[in-house]
Amino acid sequence: MLNPGTHAASLATMISTATLSVSSKPVQTLEEDQQNWQAGNMGRDG
Repeated sequence: MLNPGTHAASLATMISTATLSVSSKPVQTLEEDQQNWQAGNMGRDG
């Protein structure tokens, strides 16, 4: 199993990386991504 401290650190890195990539996008693209993500989730669930 992963060390909880290491896991938390890698999770924080993932979150900060995602935040950086998201903040560099225009808002319109962000909204489109969210809609695509929701549509993809609905397709998988249903």
